[in-house]
Amino acid sequence: MQPQTHPKYRSDIDGLRAVAVLSVVGFHAFPSLIPGGFIGVDIFFVISGFLISSIIFQNLELNQFNILDFYVRRIKRIFPALSLVLFACLTFGWFTLLADEYAQLGKHTAAGAGFVSNFVLLSESGYFDTASDTKPLLHLWSLGIEEQFYIFWPLLAWIAWRCNRSLLTTLLFCVAVSFGLNVFTIQTDQASTFYLPQTRVWELWIGAVVAWLNLYRKNLWQSLSNSQTNFLSFTGFALIFLGLGLTNKQSLFPGAWSLLPCLGAALIIFAGEHTYLNKIFLTSRPVIWFGLISFPLYLWHWPLLSFAHILENETPSREIRLAAIILAVILAWLTYKLIERPIRFSRANKFVTITLVVIIFCLGTSGYLIFKDDGISSRGIVVRHSDPRQTADFASFPASSCLPETSPFLANQFCTKYSPPHPSKTLLLWGDSSTGAWLPVFQKIGYEQGFAVINIMHPSCPPILHARKTRFDYPESRKYCENGNTQSEVIELIRKIEPDEIIVIAAWNSYSAYSKREFLTDSRSKSADTATTSKVLETRIPETLKTLSNIAPTIIFKSWPILPYMPMNRNVELLGTRKRIVYVNKNEFIQDNAQINRIFDQIHDQNIIFFDPAYKVCQSDQCTSVLNGVNLYTDKYHITPQGTLLFKTEIEQLLNSKHQINK
Repeated sequence: MQPQTHPKYRSDIDGLRAVAVLSVVGFHAFPSLIPGGFIGVDIFFVISGFLISSIIFQNLELNQFNILDFYVRRIKRIFPALSLVLFACLTFGWFTLLADEYAQLGKHTAAGAGFVSNFVLLSESGYFDTASDTKPLLHLWSLGIEEQFYIFWPLLAWIAWRCNRSLLTTLLFCVAVSFGLNVFTIQTDQASTFYLPQTRVWELWIGAVVAWLNLYRKNLWQSLSNSQTNFLSFTGFALIFLGLGLTNKQSLFPGAWSLLPCLGAALIIFAGEHTYLNKIFLTSRPVIWFGLISFPLYLWHWPLLSFAHILENETPSREIRLAAIILAVILAWLTYKLIERPIRFSRANKFVTITLVVIIFCLGTSGYLIFKDDGISSRGIVVRHSDPRQTADFASFPASSCLPETSPFLANQFCTKYSPPHPSKTLLLWGDSSTGAWLPVFQKIGYEQGFAVINIMHPSCPPILHARKTRFDYPESRKYCENGNTQSEVIELIRKIEPDEIIVIAAWNSYSAYSKREFLTDSRSKSADTATTSKVLETRIPETLKTLSNIAPTIIFKSWPILPYMPMNRNVELLGTRKRIVYVNKNEFIQDNAQINRIFDQIHDQNIIFFDPAYKVCQSDQCTSVLNGVNLYTDKYHITPQGTLLFKTEIEQLLNSKHQINK
């Protein structure tokens, strides 16, 4: 096998790696300080595209490109550190994670070993998905995209070369198509745009364009004066820092925003290592040192932060996060020094490569078996903390779509019907994600009593006529809640269905003007603020409930307490310490709901019944997250399926009641 040619080492690129990894680590540890730090991944993409394409182009030019040697080098570069981190996560998870948590870790280990984490995480994305902070291998999505690029790009470049096609033309066409898909789909499906290779690969191809210019248009760079290359470098840094400061979790990212880090990184690389900023900053010894350990640091930092979050059952304190990052730096340096470098530069290519492939295969297989075995419930921690009261029979009728889709919002996932062949009664649930959380108890009642149950749910979207949201934590809710038309369409759908009873369930306390979690507007609003939100609530809630009560008897569920942080599922006793049950201050809960309840109190309609589920959990000065040994929360906002069954008797009475209960 003829050794392939590799581009000259550039220390400033290691420095740029440091900028990328420290941005990501800073964002994950201290998001308020670096709100756009996640763009570090995009910088990594450009660097990877540049380096890999430089290798490919140079070896194609010299007619010594060897695809096998290319993959061997990628395996020796990536597999050692990745294998160590996967093994460490599985080992630590064995002793600390419950069955469902360990099953998820197993699935993500298999996905990480197979470099398909981006596809797996996309399949999990959604409003009811587990919090991202509790996924120790979440960050491997980017490695998946890079590896997918490494698989098809060398082949595509080789084919273009053999067919005498212009590499630059091929590149520019690929960049245009991928970037176009990115911009086109970001408005309708942010999750897919974020995770899928076809909408992110243009970032690596931007690096490939720079590699082509660096190899085939050296005269272009050589014709630039020092002041011009310094200007390019300065502009690149400016774009990156603009990205760090202007983008945040609310941004439609990647989209057009991703141009900032990608063009910034491309300009810095193209400007060359001798420009002032590249030479003074990027090639300084501390920066280069972080660049050298950037890959293992990226791999280590997130599992440490995630496990800290899991064990603390909330966002870890600043001190714990800082300690996790310091530990990540130490582990990254040890990994680089003792494992990564010795293996990467080993001459025993065949033996090392086969060994690494076997190790990564075994880790992936182990993860898959853990996932298929539901997290190995025979492990000690699961046996110690299993609770038979946490299981329940949720028998229900098969699900089907409510009606043929008459408008775009009527996707099956948001409008579902559970029905026997000849139902004696039809119950219709409408609301935000709270409706989906309460669905199990209605399914059980429907199954036992022969009722049809229809669930119309739009996550994070208030069931209030003409109400528009101005903030979207859940990207999918944007297309349903942004214009205020969805609620009117739901009303028309309800008229067509003609249910016997309507049940409206929502996180009303999220929409309260005094909670300051959301601002609502309508067609008559001129601004989005507390006063406007109050006006929308005071006028639109009575209008909505009156409209519903004219269709069928209507039951309104009042607010369910929102926890201050994530609950500790099943009250795990870990390493000799018991995590406390999460409580909500009752007075604060009452204050959050004062405005909404005042609006409810002013509604006097014989066809409307109010039910307050909080009465059962707010008996003292605190509202508990555990009742009768049953955990009530899947996250900060939603009741567990088991928790809903604790209200089964009251709800059955409610469905036959003509009086307001616990108003």
